Amino acid sequence: MDPQEPPALTAIAAAVYRQTARAPLTAADLAARLGADPGDIAGAVGELTGFGLVTRDGATIRALAPAAFDREIDRQDRRLRELRRTAADLDAAWITRGSTGAVDVIEGGLEAKVLIDELVATAREEIVALSIGTVVPVDPPLPKAVPSPVSTVDGERAALARGVRIRGVYDLGLLADPIALSAVQECVRIGEEARVVPGLPIRLFVFDGEVATVSAPGVGGDRRHLLVTRHRGFVSVFANVFETFWRMGVSLPAGPGHTSDRPDAAAPVDDRPDAESRRLLAHLAVGLTDEAIGRDLGVSGRTVGRRIAHLQARLGASSRFQLAVQAGRRGWI
Repeated sequence: MDPQEPPALTAIAAAVYRQTARAPLTAADLAARLGADPGDIAGAVGELTGFGLVTRDGATIRALAPAAFDREIDRQDRRLRELRRTAADLDAAWITRGSTGAVDVIEGGLEAKVLIDELVATAREEIVALSIGTVVPVDPPLPKAVPSPVSTVDGERAALARGVRIRGVYDLGLLADPIALSAVQECVRIGEEARVVPGLPIRLFVFDGEVATVSAPGVGGDRRHLLVTRHRGFVSVFANVFETFWRMGVSLPAGPGHTSDRPDAAAPVDDRPDAESRRLLAHLAVGLTDEAIGRDLGVSGRTVGRRIAHLQARLGASSRFQLAVQAGRRGWI
């Protein structure tokens, strides 16, 4: 469409069409009925003629069926779809700028963070991630990073609001940090699916099965590299790596007040421990230490140990592992 072409009928042209749709009229008749200047009427008739909505029969202006206008709408719809496709292609070019092959390596933590933010903001269907914390430092340092599959909780919240599914697998050692544990629980509360495994080797993101980024603790203090690839084969391999750890992981509960803390209608309420004990059991199942559990619950590690012993006696469990298994079977976690 010509940039100067109006996107819709002007008000005077729409009024002229409505008048001529009732009966053929001359320009003078239209000016009198609408109280408009003859020059405005002439411009409106020209606009309608361009859209194929009126025709002239001598001095008389006769309305035509709006099928031609429908065709114009279809044409503009096609142009809009083309524009969207072009915008998507340009966006992809911007995200992968500077790439010279199937795999690109980014040096510098700030540039890596900007790229991850852009990929999160443009994700359409799913983000999956292995998280061992921030391994690509920024110079100058940024505030303590939130250890979520995306760069910030706000970024994750926006992605979830768009309908993007987010799954994250976290290293057990990362969650020993109470700030990290609280941040991940907040991510779960807003809709992320999270699991925990010990000993994750890398930090990995896969966006919509189309682009993957990988970073890992460096050797000799060199940790400033982020690998980025859109190569279909490489992305598929990294996606399979994620799914392997996902199957191995133990589900992570949300923070206090989440619906998972509420009684399950499928189990007798009297048979269930209170919400705090269920939370303790969930942390025990993923392997957190008594001290880490205590920090989350606001009690000492010794108190956590006593509560675990009480729950073991209640279920007749001979070990903590058996306690976690029995609690899971009863639907307590």
